[in-house]
Amino acid sequence: MYDAQWSPTHPSVFSSCDAEGYVDIWNINKDNETPVVRKLVQERPKPFNCLRWSKDGRRMAVGDSAGYVTVLGVDQELAVPKPDDFDKILDLV
Repeated sequence: MYDAQWSPTHPSVFSSCDAEGYVDIWNINKDNETPVVRKLVQERPKPFNCLRWSKDGRRMAVGDSAGYVTVLGVDQELAVPKPDDFDKILDLV
């Protein structure tokens, strides 16, 4: 794993990127051992070394070791929290 960042809108969602060209999205309210999304972004993967969420949590930019940036859309379920998501994360902590 080269980078990870919490979602700016959802209290239990974060993403990570790795040397194999994968972007993972985790929701620790649902599962803290397996990502809810695992996406191989390129046909011939290059290491991803940075990622950033958009302010509204609906997009993510990932940068690879060759200097290219890919923008990914994020499902609304992962971008917009339900009211009980805040309670669940408090219970987890």
